[in-house]
Amino acid sequence: MNADEFISKMNSLKATLENELPDIMGEAGTSAVSLISERFNNSGQDANGALFGKYSETTIRIKQKKSKQTAFVTLRDTNRMWSNIGIINVKTGNNIAIVKMGGRLEFTRKKLRDNQERFGKRILDVNNSEKAQLSKIIEFRVQQIINRTF
Repeated sequence: MNADEFISKMNSLKATLENELPDIMGEAGTSAVSLISERFNNSGQDANGALFGKYSETTIRIKQKKSKQTAFVTLRDTNRMWSNIGIINVKTGNNIAIVKMGGRLEFTRKKLRDNQERFGKRILDVNNSEKAQLSKIIEFRVQQIINRTF
């Protein structure tokens, strides 16, 4: 490959990456929501590894009557909140990409706000392990584009 062919391929790679970046980041954002939801369901931990919160004695009694776990908060009593969290927007430009996750319905946005205020912690933050997994998803997709171009 000569210099002109290489420059042409690099320009093609740049254009393809710019075009596909919103989809790549959307996929990563969707995966982030799944990872966060799974972490809450399995361990009740926030992004820093601490328990998100504890149930009140009244809530513990109610959950015990329904044979539900009470060791940690899952924010999953009805599952309505988690089932309506997703990607709200993906913005790309100037070599950055921003993925906004949140409630797709007003009910969910209110539930997220109320729970964050109640427990004093952010719900949709990713931890370091999740960041590493998301990086691998992005790297894999970028490598596919590079392989197709060259």
